[in-house]
Amino acid sequence: MELEDARFADKFAYTIDRTYERGTDLGLSDEEFRVEISNAFDEWLGKKKPDII
Repeated sequence: MELEDARFADKFAYTIDRTYERGTDLGLSDEEFRVEISNAFDEWLGKKKPDII
């Protein structure tokens, strides 16, 4: 944690908080929000979900 950029960490936390508020305003449940955030991170990081089926 010593190498953490405090401004970046604050901005990240603020972004997630605002995104959560927007999601609840749109009527997303906590689980739906979690799935949407997970999908967004996977897309941003270029990861693909494993085909479990």
